[in-house]
Amino acid sequence: MNKDRIIAIGCIIITLVVTMLLYGTEYSYSNNNSDLSFAIETLATSTESSFLSIPPDFKAEVFKTEKSTGNNLVAYFTSKDNPEYIGEAVFKRGLNFKYRIKSVNYNFGGIGKAELFIFDILCLIVIVAGLGIARRFWKKSISVAKH
Repeated sequence: MNKDRIIAIGCIIITLVVTMLLYGTEYSYSNNNSDLSFAIETLATSTESSFLSIPPDFKAEVFKTEKSTGNNLVAYFTSKDNPEYIGEAVFKRGLNFKYRIKSVNYNFGGIGKAELFIFDILCLIVIVAGLGIARRFWKKSISVAKH
C-alpha cells in the first residue's frame, strides 16, 4: 500500500473518531427527569439562548415525559420556583440511546421557542472536510499507480 492510501485511510479514521467524540458529547442526556431538567436549565442559562428571556436563576423540573414520533422524547417541565412557568422540550435519541435537546417551547410571561442546529452543521463540516481530504489522497494514489 502506498503512502497516499495510508494517509487517506488515516483521514477517514480521524474523521470517524472526531465525529464519534462530537456525537458522544452532544447526545449525553439519559432518559430520567433529573438529566432532562439539567439539559433544559443548561439551555435556558446559556449565552446562546439569552434571547429567550428566561430568568437566569431558572430551575427546571420535568414532571412528565412521553415518546413522540420517531426517536423523539417530549419532556414537560415547570419552574421549581414559579409553577406558572410551563414548557415542553423535545429531545432526540441518538445511536448511543442517549438524548440531546432539540427544541424548547415555553410560556414565561410570553411564548417563545428555541431550536438548535449548531451541532448538525458542525458534524456536517467535519465529515465533509475529512472525507474530502481522504478522497483527494485516494485519487492521488490511484493516479500514481496508473503511471
